[in-house]
Amino acid sequence: VLDASGRGRTSDVIRALEFAVAHRRRLGIDIINLSLGHPIFEVAATDPLVQAVERAVQAGIIVVASAGNYGVGANGQVGYAGITSPGNAPSAITVGAFNHNGTTGRGDDRVSPYSSRGPTWYDGLAKPDVVAPGHMLRSELAPGSALELSHPDLVISGPSGKAFLQAPLTADMTLIG
Repeated sequence: VLDASGRGRTSDVIRALEFAVAHRRRLGIDIINLSLGHPIFEVAATDPLVQAVERAVQAGIIVVASAGNYGVGANGQVGYAGITSPGNAPSAITVGAFNHNGTTGRGDDRVSPYSSRGPTWYDGLAKPDVVAPGHMLRSELAPGSALELSHPDLVISGPSGKAFLQAPLTADMTLIG
């Protein structure tokens, strides 16, 4: 539903959710991951994207949504109420990002500064539901992708010489209109 630069329309996401619900059994759809979002403009009960997520959950699909990348306020300090839609969907499992600091122990794990924190705007829901590793993740590079071309500094070589993209932020993409 997103273009090569990671942008898309909310209406396209809603249509994709509707398609997944309609074809869930035939295609074996059990889980939907939505690492995307937009600011919350209204209560969850009237937000069309949230309502599409709620219908998917009611149909038996687990919906996982990113918390967003608005964890730092305009003053540079930790900000709150930055969860994006559809992460504010009551039935979605909303995931924030944490930094494991390169260790296996949990003692130095911290929520990544950019990861959105709750409560949700308008509704005051306690979100995110969980946090997961989301800092400096590596992924196989899609040669010629918009991310490679716009951020060559994020391209690294693995031990075998294969190219990877290592991003400091979670893959939360922006929705428009």
